[in-house]
This record gives sequence, C-alpha cells and structure tokens, in this order.
Amino acid sequence: MPSTVLIVEDNLEFQWLLVSSLKMTGQQWTVTICNNFCEASYQIESYKGSFDLALVDIGLPDGNGIDVISQLNQSNSDMPILVLSVMRSEQVLVDAIRAGAKGYILKEDDNISIVQSIEQVLKYEYTISPSLARYLFRLAQTQDKRPDSFQLTKQETMVLQNLADGLTYQESADRMGISISTIRSHIQKLYRKLNANSGSEAVAKGKAAGII
Repeated sequence: MPSTVLIVEDNLEFQWLLVSSLKMTGQQWTVTICNNFCEASYQIESYKGSFDLALVDIGLPDGNGIDVISQLNQSNSDMPILVLSVMRSEQVLVDAIRAGAKGYILKEDDNISIVQSIEQVLKYEYTISPSLARYLFRLAQTQDKRPDSFQLTKQETMVLQNLADGLTYQESADRMGISISTIRSHIQKLYRKLNANSGSEAVAKGKAAGII
C-alpha cells in the first residue's frame, strides 16, 4: 500500500523536485500537493487519519509554514515533518522545531541530501542542513537558562523589550524617561550578558530564555 505524503510548497519547479526525490526513496507514494496555507489547512482538516510524511515550506503566499506544522503536529505528534526552506533565520529554525518539525533543510541543498533527509525523518531521526547546525549549538547554550541566569536588571529587561517592540534608541529613551546615552549603555551590557552581536540576536535569545 502506498505511503501518503503532504507537500506544502508554492514553487512548481520545487514541487516536482520533491516528487522526484520521493521516488528515489524506493517507496510508493500517494502525493497531495498544496500551493498555500489555506489549501494545506483544508487538507489536514479533511484528511481522515494522518499523513505518513509532510514536506513543508515556511514562506507561503498566504501564511506561515510554522502554522501548518503546528496543525499537523496536533493531528499526530509523531508525524515525520521535514521543512524545506530558503530561510536561514535562527528564530525560524527554533520555531519550526518547537512546532513539531523533525528536520530542517535548505532548498539549496543538493537532491541527494534532500533524499537522505527524507529517509532520515521517515526513520524518526532528526536531520538538519550542516550550515544550520551551529544554530542548534548556540541554542543549547541558552535554552535551559532563566532570566536570573542572565542577571539582567529591570531596566535592561525593559530595554530588551523595547528592542523586541521595534523601538529606536530615542523612542526607547522617551518611553523609559532616560537619556539616549543611558540606553546605549544598557544595550552594550545586554549584548555582553546575552552574548549577542545585534539587537535581533539579543531579542531572539531573550525570547528563547523566556525573558520577554
């Protein structure tokens, strides 16, 4: 009996690449292809039972692939879900794993790597593009830490929240009623305590640790 696979991908050329990769696994597949989030959500809700495999893109024309992964995970938390994306964002990678993805590879990876990744998740093994592996090591350094571990002051935490809200230094200073030079001082301390090199990285680590 053929195995069932859900492909959520809006690029026609890459759809056919995935179908070709599935054939190279040596298994028979019944393939359901969705071009966007709306189609995928409908298929997940209407399909009786769970798919044997899901291949999901993150950037969809009408939504986020993370939401597709969450919906799939709710129907079957053990479902092999493999992300194939152009996105290298550390936060997207973390969000996908937390939503239930069992693997995350880049579309630029060669066809053999894609086939191998499919075979790995089918064996319930985790897989990730080598170029993204460093993100997981960085995450491992912070995921078990709590706000107290970073020893952030109340004002430093407020500044971090302001960064997450997209405020400029001046807007942050105005919100907190302090000088912009003090804001800069707090941000330098934040970077040092969180081992971050940018505001976006500090925000990502703050969220991962539950600070904001």
